[in-house]
Amino acid sequence: MVNREFSVVGNFFKGLIKPNFKKLKRLLLPLKKHQGYYYTSWTYWDGTFQPKQLKSNKVLAVWSLFLNQKVTHIFAVSQTAKQSLIENYRILSDKISVVNHTIHPAFLKEFTLKKEPKTFLYYGRLVPQKGIMALLTYFKEHPRMEFTIIGDGALASEVITCADTYSNVHYLAKMDNLTL
Repeated sequence: MVNREFSVVGNFFKGLIKPNFKKLKRLLLPLKKHQGYYYTSWTYWDGTFQPKQLKSNKVLAVWSLFLNQKVTHIFAVSQTAKQSLIENYRILSDKISVVNHTIHPAFLKEFTLKKEPKTFLYYGRLVPQKGIMALLTYFKEHPRMEFTIIGDGALASEVITCADTYSNVHYLAKMDNLTL
């Protein structure tokens, strides 16, 4: 048996595996002779937060098979994601490692150079899963960096309040790609 990561299967599967991916079943056959490692930045595995409505429990059954039997190890983006996988798919804790998103240490230092202020842009849904509150906290504490947020969602009022309070935080309502 050859041990390889399943990414060697080809470009067809790159970027396509998501919690609602109905064609995951196609991936199971090529994985039969491969060692699979799965990284997920999906935080909620309890079925309450899906980008599309699941039409059947068969999709969840295929995911359960994939995660429990076809994958050697899972890398989750947070402790929350790990716990959700354990609770909802009965995966052993030892089979899941947490690999948080990282920030380069230089980003955390106060800038002392005499340059134009650094500007940052967030464009997307304003929901807790996107880390909006952490971004707002960071830019509140670093007033020499400009931060513009474009979007709409459950945290819009928090973003607007922050933009009204801090001169380095700016908010624009959701725009379509043509307007940008």
